[in-house]
Amino acid sequence: MIEKSGWGLVESFGVDDGELDGLTPAQCFTLGVEWERFYQRLMSDELFKMLINEHNHDRIQTLVKKHARRYDLTNMGSGWYEVTVGERMS
Repeated sequence: MIEKSGWGLVESFGVDDGELDGLTPAQCFTLGVEWERFYQRLMSDELFKMLINEHNHDRIQTLVKKHARRYDLTNMGSGWYEVTVGERMS
C-alpha cells in the first residue's frame, strides 16, 4: 500500500484564476503532463530544448525564472514554442 503522507504539491501549476477556462479536460491533462516532463528536466540541471504548447507558455516561463535558469523562448507558430534552457544564473 502507498503511504499518503509522501504526497504533496511540488510546485504551483498556476491554474487558480481561470487560466484553463475554455480548454477541454483532455487539453488540461496534456498541459499537466507537458509541465511535469519539463519540470523533471529542469530539476536535472541538464541543458535542453523542448517544444511546449502556447497554453503552457506563461507557466513554463514562471517556472524557469523561479529556478534561476537561463532560457530563450522562440515562437514556432501554430500554437507551439521552443524553449531552450541553459545553466543556472549565479
